[in-house]
Amino acid sequence: MQQQRRTTIYSSVPAVITIFGEAGVGKSSDTLYSFPCGYFVAAKGALKPAVPLIGHIPATIKEPKTAEEKDRWNLDTVLALLKADLGKYVSTGNCPFDAIILDEFSQYAARTKQLMEPLFKDPRQMYPKLAEKAMAIVSFARSVRAITVFNCHLKYPKDDEPGGPALPGQMLASEYLREFDMVLRVDPDPMRTPWPACYRAGLWAGPQWRTKDRHHVVIDKAPMNLAEILRAAGYTVRRAPGMEWHEEGVQRIVTRVLAGEPEMLVLPEMGRFLRTQGIPDSQIAWIWRDARDRVELKKLGANAHLARFGITL
Repeated sequence: MQQQRRTTIYSSVPAVITIFGEAGVGKSSDTLYSFPCGYFVAAKGALKPAVPLIGHIPATIKEPKTAEEKDRWNLDTVLALLKADLGKYVSTGNCPFDAIILDEFSQYAARTKQLMEPLFKDPRQMYPKLAEKAMAIVSFARSVRAITVFNCHLKYPKDDEPGGPALPGQMLASEYLREFDMVLRVDPDPMRTPWPACYRAGLWAGPQWRTKDRHHVVIDKAPMNLAEILRAAGYTVRRAPGMEWHEEGVQRIVTRVLAGEPEMLVLPEMGRFLRTQGIPDSQIAWIWRDARDRVELKKLGANAHLARFGITL
């Protein structure tokens, strides 16, 4: 009997993602939009956009109250805090959070390096240990079946070293990124609305950058919408509590636009209807955002294999 081919993602192996870019390009805002049921490791004030964007503050690790307390945060303390809050879900497998998002991972890694340096005479012996600490967080997130997202600063290419996430040491960058499913660079895209930036991966992002996408969803330029990128790859990403109906609205728009109706007619029509139902503009914008990005990703996916040849059929 012919063996049936498997065509879906292994849901028991959650995605591991790094996003990196300049400060202020929208990385944290995208994770707030994408993971309203996520667990955020974030410094005080980092999640200020949460209420204006999604209407509530997601679950977070206890925020540091003082500069001294924040300075003590490193990969070991972050892992210990995660285990204290989420360790009970390792055995039960019913973690209520879709994802664990480390909002300032570059800072945690840099602080860990500072603490480890006095313990090693040869830095080459230190960097593998540093990478192990980073991957311990990934292993824990997988044990509670949560997607892991590392939000990093940007490190520019220098001499013969490619650019990528701002992490201490070339060895950490290469060893650590090897384990990731997606490493996405945020790139300005002035013609894109409502936010003039996009995710890029692979050699399309430039050979001088460390990027990747094992799912082959991010082809050249993709919308800054991790939730829709992951859904396109076959993962389940939940809607905000009480806003599960957004999915129906998004799919209605997508179906009509892909059938050939003009987006600039479909979006206003849906917006006017939702306003008559008392839905605030912030939620209408959220639905529009996901619908527009899903249409773009579906179009990219439909031609994914042939688009690389620069030929349109």
